[in-house]
Amino acid sequence: MKILRAKNILSILLGAALSSLSTTATAQVDYCELSDVRMDIHVFAHSLQTPEAQSSFGKGLQGLIKNLQIGDEIRFNIYEGSEVKAAKYCVPGCPNKGTIGNLFNSECSAQVAKKDKVQFNRSIKKIFKIAKDVGSSDVEYDVFSDLRKLETYSQGRDEKNYAQYAFHTTLPYRSSELDSIPFNSAFVRAVQFGEINDIRLPDVKFINVNQSKDNIRFWQDLGLNGNERGFNQTLSTEIID
Repeated sequence: MKILRAKNILSILLGAALSSLSTTATAQVDYCELSDVRMDIHVFAHSLQTPEAQSSFGKGLQGLIKNLQIGDEIRFNIYEGSEVKAAKYCVPGCPNKGTIGNLFNSECSAQVAKKDKVQFNRSIKKIFKIAKDVGSSDVEYDVFSDLRKLETYSQGRDEKNYAQYAFHTTLPYRSSELDSIPFNSAFVRAVQFGEINDIRLPDVKFINVNQSKDNIRFWQDLGLNGNERGFNQTLSTEIID
């Protein structure tokens, strides 16, 4: 009962924080009109169950955010077990005069944009803290179900218009270098019940997945040496320090 109550509190905080992401300090120009760049970031917060995983998430998120330009759109999907909270926002700022048009230049207040950027940075810090809290609350998850969530999310969407990134350790629930049982249990369940051979991942890059030998071997073994019952997808990964 205590875990359930803690989870509900986290869900409330998650929703409240993300709702603030979609707003700016003061209505002026629509920042989203200043860029055609879009990025979807999937945060499987329930997989971030160790300080190392949470630190890797923070570094990866900062690495993605620092390369954004004014007006770039980000859509967050933060997962907590079976629940997901979504929000979008665009990077605040005013374009240089003459670069986008007199209309945007005249309506955009640099002072307001500066305040909005401060709120933007605070919101990113909130996302990290909330993801850390979710990871520390020991929410049960299934790594293969999480992959299917990415598959479902992308159905009917034009992937050419945006980039997708996912933060997931790719570890089975409660697995570690000191305990191989979760790896073995997840492997047996996936193969025996046919949970993996029909997964079709979208064009998504996994950031800072767990690099332990056990996890690498786990995903290699899931391929079943090319057998049709195995996991026949390749996880596209990137390490951002």
